[in-house]
Amino acid sequence: MTYRPKILVLAITLTMATIVSFAQDIIVTRDSKRIEAKILEVSSSEVKYKEASNADGPTFVLNTSEINTIIYSNGSVKVFDQQAQPHTAVQ
Repeated sequence: MTYRPKILVLAITLTMATIVSFAQDIIVTRDSKRIEAKILEVSSSEVKYKEASNADGPTFVLNTSEINTIIYSNGSVKVFDQQAQPHTAVQ
C-alpha cells in the first residue's frame, strides 16, 4: 500500500511532462503558412524563433511584415498590424 502514492505522483509527473513537451508556438505568415516554433524574441521589426521539430537547431528570423499572427503555447495571440507591410511611393 505504500507504493500507491508514489505511483500516483509518478503518473502525474509523466502526464505533465508529456503535456509540456507538446506545447509550442505557431507563427502564421501573411500567405497563411503555419510554422510550428519556439519563439525566442519579438521586436518591432523581427521575430526570432527555432523550429519546434529542431529545438537545438539554427535560429530563424522573420520580419514582422511577413507575419500575420503568433499563437503562443499558452493560448494568447499576437496579431501584427496589417499596415506593417512596406509601402511604395506614388509619383
